[in-house]
Amino acid sequence: MTYQLLLFDLDNTLFNFNQAQDQALLEFLSQEGVPQQDIAAYIEYYIPLNQSLWNKLELGLIDRQQLISSRFALLFNHFGHQRDGVELAQAYQKCMGRQGQLIEGARVFLDSCLKEGKRLFAISNGISNIQRARLAHGELNLYFEEIFISEEIGYVKPAKDFFDYVAKHIEGFNSKQALVIGDSLSADIQGALNAGLDCVWFNRLNENKQSHLPANYVVDNYNDLAKIIYK
Repeated sequence: MTYQLLLFDLDNTLFNFNQAQDQALLEFLSQEGVPQQDIAAYIEYYIPLNQSLWNKLELGLIDRQQLISSRFALLFNHFGHQRDGVELAQAYQKCMGRQGQLIEGARVFLDSCLKEGKRLFAISNGISNIQRARLAHGELNLYFEEIFISEEIGYVKPAKDFFDYVAKHIEGFNSKQALVIGDSLSADIQGALNAGLDCVWFNRLNENKQSHLPANYVVDNYNDLAKIIYK
């Protein structure tokens, strides 16, 4: 199979999300007055809280605005502080938007894809203004013909509607030539399966090795990914 249309997830597929999140949280919590000795405890509580809310979003149990407006209010409330979740979200988004850290080798890999004549597209469930700012900050937006963000198009991965929208808005889209590349089993791989598209589980962090989802390929580095794309 020759893949010409590459649909890349962003976080933990190209962006080093964990590194970006850690740095953004440090800046955000410091500016919000959290004592230095307490920041680690805040981060330790926030990360699983945030992930649980994103899981609920993917399942359609909450909407994006509920996620955005509640996660930091819940965090501060846990430590005994009543704070406005919307104001906290806006402050965090500014910190996160300044983060453009890439996984090592990502830029070289994208350059090689373009040299091989591949067409590149971004597909993300992330918060729009954060993702747009990070793409610009890291100059990653220059690689993509189109950037599809769920908040902007009205559908969330893994919904088939998300991928149907993407297909409709890519000129000359051919499902047999399209390949979804992402780290999330629940959003990227399940979404590709829902849409009948081939997919690569980019398992860089070596998680969930016993997954029952039948991804077409599983890789943990760009060299192995290149072998799939260029064969």
